[in-house]
Amino acid sequence: METPAKANTFVNRLLDVEPQYRAGIVAIPDSGERDVLRQLAKGPVWDGNLCSKSGRSELCRRGWAFSFQGWNFISLDGVAVVDALWGIKNFLTA
Repeated sequence: METPAKANTFVNRLLDVEPQYRAGIVAIPDSGERDVLRQLAKGPVWDGNLCSKSGRSELCRRGWAFSFQGWNFISLDGVAVVDALWGIKNFLTA
């Protein structure tokens, strides 16, 4: 399955900006970040139900998630990261 052009552009930009992620695939080093990203990819999550607040804070810092009035959401760039890590189609059907 081919990744959409916008996601490819985002991943290429990410790989250019953060050289530690040059493994051919985006790698988020912290398991808390990965867990929160998986949570948010399935829909909005209330602060009290987040598996890692520090993971959420790091995702927000990177622009892959955002919070509003206690709710946490994945951003479009976060969706591109989910696609690069797990593949959207595979992730949503799992």
